[in-house]
Amino acid sequence: MSDLFYSRVISERARQDAIWGGPSHDDRNSLENWIAYICREASKRTYSPLDFQKQMIQVAALAKAAYESIDRDTQKE
Repeated sequence: MSDLFYSRVISERARQDAIWGGPSHDDRNSLENWIAYICREASKRTYSPLDFQKQMIQVAALAKAAYESIDRDTQKE
């Protein structure tokens, strides 16, 4: 993957954190919630390759949030 991809995912993750509150919000989600959020975002209809790229960045950022939330939870155990 390109550095540009990772940069965009990190930027999108920061945007999502600003909207939803970051880890304190993320850590309240169940595995089922994460699956639903990612599936919902991935299944949105897109009309151009550029829109599809933006959508995949959002999906990747959600997957990153889910991974990090689960990682935090397992570190507590």
